[in-house]
Amino acid sequence: MKVDTKRHGRKRVTAAVGIAAVVLAVLGAGQGAAQSVSFEQLLIARETTAVLERDGVVIAGIAGGGLLFAPAADPGAWQRLSAGDELSGNDVSDLAWTGENVWVATRGGGLTRITDVAGARDFRQFASSRNALDVTAVAGNVVNGVERVYYGLAGGGVGLISDGAPRTVYTTNDGLVSDDVTTLAVIGDVLYVGTPQGVSRFADNFFTTVNDSLGDLGINDLAVESDGHLLAGTESGLFRWDEAGETWSVVAGQTNPVREISCRDGFIYVRLAGTIREFDGSVWRVVSGPTGQVTALHAGASLWSGGTIVTDDPTGFDLRSAYLARHASVTSFTHWEVDAMQTPSPWGVAMSGDTPYIGTFSFESVLSHPGADAWVHNRFQSTSSTDPTRLPAGQILSAEAGPDGDVWIGLYSGTGLGRVDAEDGTVTAMNRLNSGLRGQHVINVRVHPDGPVITMHDQTDTLKVEILVDPANWSSAGSWLAVPNARLGAVESTDINDTVVQRRDVIWFAVSDVGLVRWDINGASAGPDDPLTWFDDSDDSWITVTSVTGASQSLGAAFALEAGADGTIWVGGNGLLQFRYDEAARRATAVTSLLGKELVDVIGLVDGNVVDLARDFNGDMWVAASTGVNRVRGSGAGVEVDAYLDLANYMASDANRAFYSSSAIRPLPGQVYRRICASADRRRILVSANQGVSLITVGRDTGGGAGGAVATAYVYPNPYLGGQVDGGLKLGGLDGDVTARVEIYNLEGQLVYQAEDVAPGEGFWTGINRVGQDVTTGMYLVRVVVDGMAQAFPLSVVR
Repeated sequence: MKVDTKRHGRKRVTAAVGIAAVVLAVLGAGQGAAQSVSFEQLLIARETTAVLERDGVVIAGIAGGGLLFAPAADPGAWQRLSAGDELSGNDVSDLAWTGENVWVATRGGGLTRITDVAGARDFRQFASSRNALDVTAVAGNVVNGVERVYYGLAGGGVGLISDGAPRTVYTTNDGLVSDDVTTLAVIGDVLYVGTPQGVSRFADNFFTTVNDSLGDLGINDLAVESDGHLLAGTESGLFRWDEAGETWSVVAGQTNPVREISCRDGFIYVRLAGTIREFDGSVWRVVSGPTGQVTALHAGASLWSGGTIVTDDPTGFDLRSAYLARHASVTSFTHWEVDAMQTPSPWGVAMSGDTPYIGTFSFESVLSHPGADAWVHNRFQSTSSTDPTRLPAGQILSAEAGPDGDVWIGLYSGTGLGRVDAEDGTVTAMNRLNSGLRGQHVINVRVHPDGPVITMHDQTDTLKVEILVDPANWSSAGSWLAVPNARLGAVESTDINDTVVQRRDVIWFAVSDVGLVRWDINGASAGPDDPLTWFDDSDDSWITVTSVTGASQSLGAAFALEAGADGTIWVGGNGLLQFRYDEAARRATAVTSLLGKELVDVIGLVDGNVVDLARDFNGDMWVAASTGVNRVRGSGAGVEVDAYLDLANYMASDANRAFYSSSAIRPLPGQVYRRICASADRRRILVSANQGVSLITVGRDTGGGAGGAVATAYVYPNPYLGGQVDGGLKLGGLDGDVTARVEIYNLEGQLVYQAEDVAPGEGFWTGINRVGQDVTTGMYLVRVVVDGMAQAFPLSVVR
């Protein structure tokens, strides 16, 4: 990892984004060696939300960026952990040390327990199968050898985990002053809960409200002083709780809004709106820090702060980077900035060579990609609508690299088309004032193998498809072709969702409410090797396909198109459809048809709402659906489907209850998936989601191997009548001389049982957990591992 020393104690670090080696505890790693797949998460790091120092290790939580670990002696040597590695979520909201373990709270992703932070580090995730755990705060301690952890929920009250076992969730029905928990603190066996309605005290299994003399009921933070007194930070100042008198009082005249508190060795540190102040018992002092917004504070062996550094960009936008600072005194500090992607809401993605380009959905118009030493951010705002060097503000809904590596950007909301030169980063902006482009709402962009750029528009634009036939002369109106709407069957309310070049002279369009439109540029009298007659429509052939024989999908709902390696066309929309088109008969016949998965024993997709498609170099189809990603291997009756998703978010929806019996389920960051694309050699797949971007490297399909063996494994009987089956649960589907490790998890991600070297037909489980107690009726997840490869499938236990 390269660390560059900058001005005045300022350092910039590039956070290590490692290949996902460990996934959610529910499933673990495991992918057939025959088709190896590795994952790398590309996440933002624009704001530090929490800091904790423990046992010589400093930990920083990032909003949307996971967790950064580093030696406290060398904070620049970061290692980033994410939901694709060990964490339950990437949006870290709080950190806590209980005296036994470190706990990580995440918004929407639940909790992660980290044991031995300075050593081997063991992780366990706590997530809900019923609803997303939007954890706002965490605190705990060890009493009489039992670790008790309390976690606060946004609108959900306070939950308890006792010695690793989830217990009760307390709400206003139990006397809590508000279910919207902002902060927690534990003193001995007493819990204090901060909310917008004040403070609740929980002792002897009973809640009381303790707001007497509290100036502002909105509690930003709670902390415990070195002498054991409770402090509260509110918008009207810092308050101390008098347990005996049961009242609050202002601390040393500090009436500024207090956002966070941390205490050490008789000192109190508070984070105000933009500064840190230190109180030594008599005097308040301002603690100098980096120029930027302070969003996190922690007094450990050193005083640490974190936040956002804002750097002026030459294009007029501010770049925001998360930072961590160590304070040697009130006037001396060193800080480190985290170099990362600057796209807070990723949408459009492209691969130029092996370099991923990621565009934002927000109007900031940010296109980011990793450079040799640091991320490069193309961030632009137009000062002149005719200035071709300034990319105007707009949502980057699509991007694609051309054959020369240049990246083309589709900009929505009245802005047009952009191009980034892959060699020097030069940006060119095209709109209806400086070029022949007439439409302003580009929802998708594709590049023809010869170089022409196809722009697709939504119902806002009159023209639905425009093609830049000669990109070198983009400013000339004669370089642009406006495809007649009548050829597409388009009307005012029509969107053109996607296009695919089946062969050099044949292009397919997905036209909303119409179907698929096939355009033969040269007509039947010429072939794909002949010069393309873009501007001569006399030889064009246009055919509209509204149905596919043998398929139930509506082509009017088609949203994504991709060409198969065998000349077939794949269509995504309400499910996934592969068809073969007979030019002579003008008939489309289905080869493969998949819908959203609803039943355990039926092959299907993560869900039927397919938003994008990409084909890898093995010929496998990668399918981005709204709640996850599938890889479809083979076709027809021999099709196999792998699922890749954020399991915690997926299982939080009541609609998603069908597990996958394919060989791999890995978590990806996100609740909503948007775009997917392949590199030119189709060896790398890039997928964007609302919580981040994943870069997937695909290995060669060699066939055979143990991957095929493990894919046939199953357990029986299923459902399992716990304790009522002779010999217990058995393993099937493997050769007689093969043994496996079998793990059983509940839907909270907890390991219930594990057995090594299980042979086929051998009873290995009788419905008990690891401490010999009967498990309850419900759904469980079985993971079978053979030679490092894994399969996961559901198990129903009935008592």
